[in-house]
Amino acid sequence: MPKEPQKKPALKVPASKVKLSAGDKAPDFNLADADGRGVSLGDLLQKRKVIVYFYPAALTPGCTTESCDF
Repeated sequence: MPKEPQKKPALKVPASKVKLSAGDKAPDFNLADADGRGVSLGDLLQKRKVIVYFYPAALTPGCTTESCDF
């Protein structure tokens, strides 16, 4: 029976602690995926290129149209 991948805890960093500008490299971080499993930026970057995309409101026409470009 194959082993389940271990969950990585999501990193909780206050937004006030991280200041990035357009073009800056993102620091490594962990976030929970849609299934609640931790995913780290560093692990993803070892496999493929990654776009970190932030939007103000989910499921709105403007944000949906913009995200389709990715």
